[in-house]
Amino acid sequence: MCDDLDNATLDNATFLKAMESLRWANNASGQYSYIDYKNMGTEELGSVYESLLELVPAVDMPARVFRFIGVEDDESTAGNARKTTGSYYTPSFLVDQLVKTALVPVLEKTAKEHVQDKAEALLSLSVIDPACGSGHFILAAARKIAEYVAVARDDDGVVTPSEYRRALRDVISRCIYGVDLNPMAVELTKMALWLEGYEPGKPLSFLDRHLLCGNSLLGVFDLTVLDTGIPKDAFKPLSGDDKEYCANLAKQNAIGLKSYKQELEVPEQTNIVVSGRNEDMFGQVDSMPEESVSDVEQKAREYYKYREQIESKIDYVASDIYIGAFLMQKRPGRVVPTSQTLYRYKILQQPSETDQEAIKEARKACKKANVLHWSFAFPQVFAKGGFDVVLGNPPWEKITIKEQEFFASRNPEIAKAQNAAKRKALIDKLATGSEADKMLYQDFLAEEHQAEALSNFIHVKEEQYGQYPLSGIGDTNLYALFAELVSKLREKNKGRVGIIVPTGIATDDSTKRLFGSFVEDSQLISLYDIENRDKVFPAVDSRQKFSLLTLGFSHSADFACFLHSIQELEDDRRHFELTAEDFNLINPNTHTLPIFRSKMDAELAKKIYRKVPVLIDESKGEEGNPWGVQFSTMFHMSNDSSLFLDSPEADSYPLYEAKMLHQYDHRWATYEPDGTVRDVTIEEKMNPDFEVTPRYWVPKKEVLIRIADVPDSVRKAWYAGEEHQLRMALAACEDEELNQLATADNLMKKMDQVMDQRSPKWLMGWRNITNTTNERTVISSIFPRSAVGHSINLVLLDKRSKLFLANISSIVFDYCARQKVGGTNLSLYYIKQLPTIDSMTVKDLLVEYVNSHVDSLIGVSRLIASSMQIELQNWDFEGRFINRAELDALYARLYGLNRKELMYILDPESVMGKDYPSQTFPGLKNKELREYGEYRTMRLVLEAWDRQERQPELWQ
Repeated sequence: MCDDLDNATLDNATFLKAMESLRWANNASGQYSYIDYKNMGTEELGSVYESLLELVPAVDMPARVFRFIGVEDDESTAGNARKTTGSYYTPSFLVDQLVKTALVPVLEKTAKEHVQDKAEALLSLSVIDPACGSGHFILAAARKIAEYVAVARDDDGVVTPSEYRRALRDVISRCIYGVDLNPMAVELTKMALWLEGYEPGKPLSFLDRHLLCGNSLLGVFDLTVLDTGIPKDAFKPLSGDDKEYCANLAKQNAIGLKSYKQELEVPEQTNIVVSGRNEDMFGQVDSMPEESVSDVEQKAREYYKYREQIESKIDYVASDIYIGAFLMQKRPGRVVPTSQTLYRYKILQQPSETDQEAIKEARKACKKANVLHWSFAFPQVFAKGGFDVVLGNPPWEKITIKEQEFFASRNPEIAKAQNAAKRKALIDKLATGSEADKMLYQDFLAEEHQAEALSNFIHVKEEQYGQYPLSGIGDTNLYALFAELVSKLREKNKGRVGIIVPTGIATDDSTKRLFGSFVEDSQLISLYDIENRDKVFPAVDSRQKFSLLTLGFSHSADFACFLHSIQELEDDRRHFELTAEDFNLINPNTHTLPIFRSKMDAELAKKIYRKVPVLIDESKGEEGNPWGVQFSTMFHMSNDSSLFLDSPEADSYPLYEAKMLHQYDHRWATYEPDGTVRDVTIEEKMNPDFEVTPRYWVPKKEVLIRIADVPDSVRKAWYAGEEHQLRMALAACEDEELNQLATADNLMKKMDQVMDQRSPKWLMGWRNITNTTNERTVISSIFPRSAVGHSINLVLLDKRSKLFLANISSIVFDYCARQKVGGTNLSLYYIKQLPTIDSMTVKDLLVEYVNSHVDSLIGVSRLIASSMQIELQNWDFEGRFINRAELDALYARLYGLNRKELMYILDPESVMGKDYPSQTFPGLKNKELREYGEYRTMRLVLEAWDRQERQPELWQ
């Protein structure tokens, strides 16, 4: 009862307006259209749910006005629940595809294995969506299972509508499970299932047992962690915590951890283990009838009675203690449980009064955060090993509170602050403002603390028995955590998973361990990569790529990439198959997914990698790095900016940035006095004495300390100008030349000369910023000794540098890079896993051929020619194209390709026809067609190939 609501009144005009809004919709053109509730699909509740999440309520108490921000004005709704939770309504065609790949095979196998009791076997299956939203996935699953059950029950194979409806009601009551953090989502899911599974003459099913409101990611998953104590990370100080109090708690926790080590043999982490008693309790509830309203009411009473009993069990309370330690604010005067508390409660079963108080507060924190302990939520499912099918589209947001979104509707002034520093000052000012400001400040701190506590929990390391050892890495995204979670939720022998996640799960560095585990454990069934260009998800950036990922057990997996619609899955040419051995061949270090556009690309890549291994195979130690190559960066453009000079000084070097380089050309772009950048002209390139002008210069000493070949102890002492320390460091050197300097006169001046002599006269590197849609993806060059910004990755190599440069600049190497780069950074782990010809397998004749061509390309600068001690060359515009084509053709042969395969790499259309679903260098091709009226690179490379046919001694 609520007196305020009971005594509230609503005038007729307002009531009429509300009814009008429910009956008619105002469309984009301003016209009203009739809302057809009769023919509205149950899954339409999903779009209703998403729309409701976008509403941000605002109450003006003095004016006694309630409204929704952004509905009748232009105020920002950036902090709405849909945005902050990363919730997006999933179109039916994506749901249907995952039902097809994840659920249907399980149904088929179950029906085949249980011919006599097929219907009952199907009804024994369990399907869950751990972030169910409005229930779109589990509703589709219920319909599909019901089809199989109805057919299994009918001997003649003719299913009537009433038989299907009865089957659907049974499936919803027995097979369907869901969890969501938002209580409104859970209620909408119930509504959707009730509407869909209603059977005339029967009451609505009792669904509270299977549909829970909770945080799927926050809770104890494996009960064995309770026998290891609370991780030390639980006591890291977070926003609002007292550092000294946290340090004291950490000391107490360390004592408790010692108790565990002394008394218990720490068990290995295993799957969920639950007591049979929990299973029996809920098993009794599940077996109760639902033929009448009184049956459902009795079932509800029994369920909540058992629920209360379970929540008072020792392991359940211990789970709350464990999680509560992460969640609670830690300030003097607040009792917080530690491993000592857990040990006395669970092991000794003798908690003190202080322990009891700490446990009470921990349980309050867990209840407020909607903690979900999986082993107690669905014990009968895990007693069988897990769920048969897991479906869903989990959130795609990072675990962080975004200040601008939080304050967008609460305090727009803070949200619109010019920078982070000003925004922080305004936030801090709230603490001493009005009562409303103080309340807002406390709300912000609480939200910030909760986000940090969750982040702390998921980042617990594997050695501390963390629950997300594969995905709780770095700036974690929720989708990665859910992906690791669902792989644990499924039954390991026959269970399947079907989820929608960003494609980064298969390509990004932060998720490589997780995806690698899918590969190594043969869990991958299929992955279909789709670009959002057709706005499948309207609120998501059109450049975002997402995947339909299916997990289970299979020795090989089916893939399709760069799709724009689900219909393109019907094109068999887009599909390719990879085994664990293929991943070991192509990406041995990370086991991430190479992104092939077609079957032909995949088969061609496999051929290349079988012929030429990756540059560095980390699993083979030194043998896996035949080039002996190392990598480094020199100056970070922001962090090291205090070292930069605006104009050249004596003993300073120009600071090279990536934009100043191109292939075989360190004079690609130059800075103007006004700070703008322009391309170097042909006339300037033809001048061997011309060098580009940088934006900054850096003192020589700062460069030499980073590149000189001397021990670190010598380097540091020289840089610090500490002569005594330098002599000691030199005396300890095994290097005879350096050792003799330990007693030299005028040491510092001589050491300056040594540092210069022991530094390379030239450097080699590649642009870090790139894209697979650019003309070329790998842009590398040799350039004079200089300071180098972090947008260039440096290659440190003692032997055959020109051979290496020619290799990574080749068209085939670039083609392989395009199949791996997933963003705009050509990161080191990509380069390590690209196929590179072993320099020791190359004949001297070929080395001479390559060196002469590279010399003609880079030796056009007097500075480079003298630094590398090569002959100065003339800049020949046409000759450069021919030289590069000669190298491209030669390396194609070294990679084991034939002429047709080289043609494909240059332009798939020339081999496979116009409609073939692949492209390799469209930017390069289109540019040359515009500028030269032909695809000149292709013509020149193929002509070079044909000339080399007459030089078999070169490449055979």
